[in-house]
Amino acid sequence: MMRLWACLRCVLFLVLLTVVTIALIWGAMYIPQVAHSIHSLKDTGGLTPFGVLPGELIQLIAVCVVSAAMVYGQAFFHKGSFGTCTFLKTLFLHDATWLRKGASGMGWGAFWASAIIMVIVLCQGYQTYLAISSVGQALLSLLAYGLTFLVVGATEELMFRGYLYAQLSKAFGWGWASVITSVLFGLIHIPSGTPLWGAIGAGLAGYVFCYMLRVTGSLFYPIGFHAAWDWAQTAIFGVNDSGHVAHDALFHTDIYGPYWLTGGSDGPEASVVCFMIYAFLVFYFHRQLHKNSNLIL
Repeated sequence: MMRLWACLRCVLFLVLLTVVTIALIWGAMYIPQVAHSIHSLKDTGGLTPFGVLPGELIQLIAVCVVSAAMVYGQAFFHKGSFGTCTFLKTLFLHDATWLRKGASGMGWGAFWASAIIMVIVLCQGYQTYLAISSVGQALLSLLAYGLTFLVVGATEELMFRGYLYAQLSKAFGWGWASVITSVLFGLIHIPSGTPLWGAIGAGLAGYVFCYMLRVTGSLFYPIGFHAAWDWAQTAIFGVNDSGHVAHDALFHTDIYGPYWLTGGSDGPEASVVCFMIYAFLVFYFHRQLHKNSNLIL
C-alpha cells in the first residue's frame, strides 16, 4: 500500500508540474521580454547565453511551487509539522555545508566535461580554436551562460532528484528510485530535440547524479556538477549540448572524427569517451558508498 501511495504522489507531482508549467508559460508570453526571448531561441536554432533562461526560470518556479505544495499537503493530511526545514530536508537541500559541496560539484563538473573534450581533441576527433571578438564580450557570455546553466542544473535536479526521488526512494529503495528517475530524465530530453543516443547518455548522467546525491546526502553537489558540466561544454568549447548547437562560446569546435569518438551532432555526451567517464564516476561513488564516507571527488 505504501508503494501505491508513493506512486500516486509521484504521478500527481508530475501532473501538477505539467499544469503549473504550462500555466506559467502561457502567462509569461504576455511579457514582451519573455516572448521575444522564446521566439529568438527558435530563430537561432540553438543555445545562446540567455536564450533558455526565461523558460528554465519558469520551470524552476513551477517545480519549487509544486514540491512545496506536495510536501505541505502530505504533512497536512498526516497531521505532521511543516516548515522550511521540513521542505528543505525532503528535497535534500538542508545542508550546512551546501556551499562547499556546490562549489566542489562545479569544479569537478567543469573538469570532467573539459577532460572528455581534451581526450577527443588528442584523438584528433575535435579541433578547437578561439572564437571571441573581444575579451569583454567573452566574459559577458561566460557569465551569462553560467547563470543560465546554474538555473538549468537546479531545475532539472530538483525535478528528478528532489521530491520525486524522495518518494520513490522511500517506497522502492534508492537503487530503483535511481533507475526510474534516470529513465525519466533521459526520456524528457527527447521532446526538446535531443537524439535517441543523446537521450540515453542523459539518462546515464542522471544515474551518476543519483549516486552523487546518495554519497553526499545533498542535492547541492549534483546541481553544481550538472551546471558546470553543461557550462564547460557550451560556454567554453562550443560543442553541441544534448544535440543543441551552442552559440557565442569562447572556443569553436569542429568535428573531424567518427561518431563513436565525437558524438557527432549529438555532442560529446554521445561519445564513447563520455560513457567511459560515466562508468568511472559510478564506480568511484559506488566505492564511496561501501566505505560509508562523505568524501567527494
